[in-house]
Amino acid sequence: MLVLPNQTVSIYTRLWCVYEAFLANSLQKDIRTAQRRHEGLWCLLLRSAFV
Repeated sequence: MLVLPNQTVSIYTRLWCVYEAFLANSLQKDIRTAQRRHEGLWCLLLRSAFV
């Protein structure tokens, strides 16, 4: 299950989203929350790995 939050309404205030998360959890499905891709993240990770 992939959860796609937005800035307008919390996913936890929409009943169907809560129910879908409940079902996914009951069926032991993997639940992931989509995140914004950070530009330059790989450069930052590589730099910190070498420091």
